[in-house]
Amino acid sequence: MMHPALYGEEGAYSTGFVTRVKVEEQDPCPVLWKTPLGEIWGRLDDEQTLAFLLTEQLVWRVYDHESVSVAPGDIVLDNGSHLGTFTQFAMKRGAQQVIAFEPEPTNISCFKRTFSGELRNGKVALVEAGAWHSSDTLTFQRNAFSATGHVKDQGWSNEWDFYVEDFPVQAVTIDDQVEKLGLNKVDLIKVDIEGAERHALAWKIHKVSKRRAASTVLARLCLRGAPQA
Repeated sequence: MMHPALYGEEGAYSTGFVTRVKVEEQDPCPVLWKTPLGEIWGRLDDEQTLAFLLTEQLVWRVYDHESVSVAPGDIVLDNGSHLGTFTQFAMKRGAQQVIAFEPEPTNISCFKRTFSGELRNGKVALVEAGAWHSSDTLTFQRNAFSATGHVKDQGWSNEWDFYVEDFPVQAVTIDDQVEKLGLNKVDLIKVDIEGAERHALAWKIHKVSKRRAASTVLARLCLRGAPQA
């Protein structure tokens, strides 16, 4: 069953963008999907999710705004990287480097397969943790839809929230990772983390590019309250 909040009652985003290239006997990312942004490794059931994410980025242009968008030479933070569609989007736009944050283990495995070359040459870096307002261990809730997992008690909860399991994940602050990676600037921060956006954005980065200091954040917000001290 498809999630109507993601795909519409008739699955309007299920065709056109995503084609299965091959299936390998390799768990947990056995399928190579072909998309307009490039090939991407994922699960057997990721077609609908990828189609929706690509519709967001390429048709609805949710990450393209007159005052803020990815530009050549940018250093980009991709919070909630999932399988890497926005990372591919940013690289296609000429980003100098993309730093991806992702806590979910299967998404991490798929991301590493897709970006093995870029991870080796430094064009992409992967932080295997979620962005939060402090370094911590959090309870992550996996749902049946790979893009809608979330920190427990932060994401949506309704009859369509097909719960699968809870497990612990690491959380880090954006500030700490900027310092750890030695970044001398950050041009654009994308945040789509299913209700935990306010926690991730409790950052105090001093190295945001002056060119876009007032409009550097692209966030898909689902706010559930301010972070607690």
